[in-house]
Amino acid sequence: MIVGKRYSAKNTLVNKKNGLAQGEEGFVTFVDGAAISLEFTRINIELKVPRNLFGFNFIQSTLDTHGNVGYKKNKHASTEFKA
Repeated sequence: MIVGKRYSAKNTLVNKKNGLAQGEEGFVTFVDGAAISLEFTRINIELKVPRNLFGFNFIQSTLDTHGNVGYKKNKHASTEFKA
């Protein structure tokens, strides 16, 4: 997992519960062994997503060829992803 990579929200009920529509794009801001934080700048949402839920709800954007380090943060997003 690379900070700055762009991911798109899949069409899942869990994403809808968290305010994300299918295709909404976010950038990875922080990563550790337990979770991955994403920033969705268009809709002003930051989420801390547990690793065990990440692959079911997000897919790497095909438009992204290299990471954007401008999105790097020093800690996780304060809003927990609701399962």
